[in-house]
Amino acid sequence: MRKVVQVSAPSKIILAGEHSVVYGQPALVIAIDKRAFAKVERTGSIVKPIIQITTQNYGTSISTPFSVGYEFFANQPAHFHPLLQIIQSIYVKEGLHDSLKIDIHSEIPKGAGLGSSAAVCVSLSAALASAFELDYSLEDISALAFEGEKVVHGTPSGVDNTIATFGGCLRYQQGKIKSVRGSDIQLIIGNTGISHETKTWVSKVRSRYDAYPEVIAPIIEAMGFLVGEAEKYLTSGDLERLGELFDINHGLLSTIGVSIPRLDQLVNIARTAGAYGAKLTGAGGGGCMFALVDEKNQQSVFESLQKTAISPVIVNLESQGVRPTMINDSPSLIPKIKTCGFSGFVTTLRKSITSSPMIRPIIAGINIVNQTKLREGFHGQIVS
Repeated sequence: MRKVVQVSAPSKIILAGEHSVVYGQPALVIAIDKRAFAKVERTGSIVKPIIQITTQNYGTSISTPFSVGYEFFANQPAHFHPLLQIIQSIYVKEGLHDSLKIDIHSEIPKGAGLGSSAAVCVSLSAALASAFELDYSLEDISALAFEGEKVVHGTPSGVDNTIATFGGCLRYQQGKIKSVRGSDIQLIIGNTGISHETKTWVSKVRSRYDAYPEVIAPIIEAMGFLVGEAEKYLTSGDLERLGELFDINHGLLSTIGVSIPRLDQLVNIARTAGAYGAKLTGAGGGGCMFALVDEKNQQSVFESLQKTAISPVIVNLESQGVRPTMINDSPSLIPKIKTCGFSGFVTTLRKSITSSPMIRPIIAGINIVNQTKLREGFHGQIVS
């Protein structure tokens, strides 16, 4: 029996399509190499399970009896609610009874538009499935995490939990995902230091859309068209055209009311320092922006942002999505990941791990939408 499992999931950057994705338009998203971690320990099967959760980033803990319904959430801090929702969903669906000890920590700044809540929800969902040895696919993990995301964001698009689950680079539209191939790009993230709630800004756009549909609807459609163009130039490696589209996208996001002066300031600093393009990423209202650079202008853009942004970072594509880092108090065997730009989701079964009792996924083909069920509850992405 698996008693202790730790799983991690990556954060993300939306290259193009935030907000418009809520209205059925596509979004272009990459996973980046900052992760959230969930450690789940089964502490015994009893009639009235006790759920203990510690969130290191908030410095808070709870211990509560499991129950079905609102009383499970009552009097608990709001940042625990998505986690409790995930636990309640999987316990009711699978008829689980164990008490749990859960530890959550993250490398991702919260409220920064980098998908921190989704990474936490996905890592917890995967850790629970693995700890109870449930036969869950990657799609099942993402769907369970989405239950938690709805608590956080109200009406999320589903893109954040999807990229945290699968990693790499993808085009997302109305629940359908497609891996994207393209040239390597370098991004610098600048943080405003202003926290925000995604659902607040999603609601703000909805209000503006409802008030002025003839004005806002064409902007939403233009954002959707822009995603297709950005994918084309990402594939061809045309940084100048790609950067130009990022600039346009930022302007459209400003028009629908989600940028703020601080974001505009960082975007303009990056452009002045020589970035190919720059835009906010995520819901807006604070959080982060990113700048598109290469080896010729990376240093100048980074140093310029360093004077104004909070701890700017150069980020890399994370080709692997959700993955285990520990099983039964021992580091798990993690397959070697080949970082190959935006090739993403070319998956094969590595012969070197087929005999491992800890990791025996059966992965067939390259279509992530049709991922085979992964045995023993493991749900990592293996790239040859």
